[in-house]
Amino acid sequence: MSKKRAHGKSTQPSQKAAAPPHRAFLIKAFWIARGGLLLAGGVAAYLLWHALTQERVGGCGPGSPCDRVLGSHWAYLGNVPVSAPALIAYGILFITTFQLVPAQTTRFRARPWLLAVMLSVSFVAAALWFVGLQVFQIGAVCKFCVSAHLGAVVAAVACLVAAYRCTVGIDPSTRPEYFLHKTHAAAAAVAGIALVTALAATQATFPHKMNLVRVHKGTFKLDMRELPRLGSDSASRVFVSLFDYTCPDCRDMHKNLAAAVKHYGSQLAIASLPMPLDGKCNPLVRKTTKKHEKACDFAKLGLAMRRVSNAAFIQFDEWIFEQRETPSLEQAQEKARQIAGAEPLKAALADPWVDRTLQIGISLYELNGNITGSQRMPQLVIGDIVNVGPLARPEDLYALLEKNLGVTPLKPAK
Repeated sequence: MSKKRAHGKSTQPSQKAAAPPHRAFLIKAFWIARGGLLLAGGVAAYLLWHALTQERVGGCGPGSPCDRVLGSHWAYLGNVPVSAPALIAYGILFITTFQLVPAQTTRFRARPWLLAVMLSVSFVAAALWFVGLQVFQIGAVCKFCVSAHLGAVVAAVACLVAAYRCTVGIDPSTRPEYFLHKTHAAAAAVAGIALVTALAATQATFPHKMNLVRVHKGTFKLDMRELPRLGSDSASRVFVSLFDYTCPDCRDMHKNLAAAVKHYGSQLAIASLPMPLDGKCNPLVRKTTKKHEKACDFAKLGLAMRRVSNAAFIQFDEWIFEQRETPSLEQAQEKARQIAGAEPLKAALADPWVDRTLQIGISLYELNGNITGSQRMPQLVIGDIVNVGPLARPEDLYALLEKNLGVTPLKPAK
């Protein structure tokens, strides 16, 4: 009887499945993947917070490479920051990795594996797309974005290598519960590429609306987040003003601009760019007249005030143009220190952004001269037209704005 029972036991089929093939390797691979996903997810969460709150990203001042990338429409999918869907995708793959190494009594799960393959391929494709955009389209590289993509690619490679190990060295006829079919894996990979292709097509076809002013059919693209601005920060109609703090006609034009801002309210904003008539920094000026001899210093001082804040710029700008005559440079510097503080002003004056922005105004002045044949100041770029020289009355400016920008006057308060 005892022998018969022993023989009977030996003939009972095992109810316990063998351990998954390469189990130790899979465990290590997925811990590497989780580490990469934690890095990518942490950076994506930080960038999402930046996009939603508009707080400055640490180490990314205005005009810096990462600021240019994060401030471009490529950082959005429609009106949603790309960091939002990225964070969701990282979270899904992170959770999925815990389902990819089953216990010894658990059958192989094909669906989580196919999801992991699709997401992993999409992470690699997305990294190629977004890094390519930074290098070839934007011309600047965001260190935070690259860090997130690096973490995601590390996770993707770990998952894809693990998936490959589940397609080789296994006989599907005897071990179907542990076999990842190559055809299914390839289909998941194609789905991942299609996902990123759809994302790229959406970004290209329906770009996020940024605070960009396109001048002269896109020859100049001016970022209103950075430039000195008069008027509403949410305005739907924007034009460009070129002025010189030492120019009497510019003082008169400033009164008209201030009147227009009140006349049209939140509809209107003005990109206010200093353009000094001083050969010291403006090569277009062959001979500097006496009244413009320090125009470059005034222009840089005004831009430095904008670098401190737009409110500081407006206060400084109004103070200068309220004077009957151009104040001395020393008086202007003292007023700037009173508004901004000595140390912030010093730091702003040393910022390379000041010289870069000054050159934008000079380059636009040059193009305006080529179009109009005149180098008179002030100059306004309103839609497709350039107005050169002063305007006698605010009503003359209103007529230009209503014709070329389609703004309508505010209704008088009852």
